[in-house]
Amino acid sequence: MVRARRQVARGALVAAVLLSAQVAQATYSPPLTRVRIDRDQRSHTPSLVYALEGKSTAATDLTLKAYGAQYLGQFEFDFGFGLQVGAALGYADVDGTVGQLALGGLAVNTGGIWVGGQLRAYQMLWKSEVDEAVARPSALTVFVNLRTLFYDTAGGSEPDRADLRFFTVTGGVGAMAELSVSDYVSICPYAWLTPGVTTQLDYRVRGLDFEANGGPSLRNPFLVGLDVWIYPFPPNWDDHISLSVLASLVDTEGSDRSFAGVIGYTF
Repeated sequence: MVRARRQVARGALVAAVLLSAQVAQATYSPPLTRVRIDRDQRSHTPSLVYALEGKSTAATDLTLKAYGAQYLGQFEFDFGFGLQVGAALGYADVDGTVGQLALGGLAVNTGGIWVGGQLRAYQMLWKSEVDEAVARPSALTVFVNLRTLFYDTAGGSEPDRADLRFFTVTGGVGAMAELSVSDYVSICPYAWLTPGVTTQLDYRVRGLDFEANGGPSLRNPFLVGLDVWIYPFPPNWDDHISLSVLASLVDTEGSDRSFAGVIGYTF
């Protein structure tokens, strides 16, 4: 029975941490806050993020909620190239069960902070030909990135709480388009391949200590999203409000459900 409980505890926390890692990564804002890159300038984007992730199998039912704030800075040049740096901070909690409680299953209840950072380089490939004094051009830009996440719970005295620390690095390559539909609104679809690079995990639950490290992974390799950008001051084509929805399109190990939403302001 003790061995079974240890196996359940290990499985529960691994599932919970992997779940929290996927969502906390997804809560980053969309890849770019500007797609038309045709002059030297700097942009700033503070944003608020929210994510909800569920993982259900015959023996597992876990739900994670994540909240946070993020800042993105973009540095752009007139030949279409740009660099983006970002930092994020938030809170996430995981609740649910792994296994049948009557047979030694574990009720999971843990929460803590997550801290993230990212570096992205991008190049504009295309821009529509319009008179920018009276209309906003559409554009297409490709990018590559590295993102990192650190997750740490505060622990507690309750038997279902856990102390855990998790660090991960993910890569990425993708594209984002801005489709200008009016003076005030653009639709911005995007997609990117985002493989895991490395993970490091340490945690304690019910007096048991575990460590788990991982290498490259394609657990949720393909992310898609859609932004609506609202320009409140045309013909100022720089300042805008972004409303974003992000989801995982492909799950290589199941059919988990996920959602992330972001609201930000670029100026």
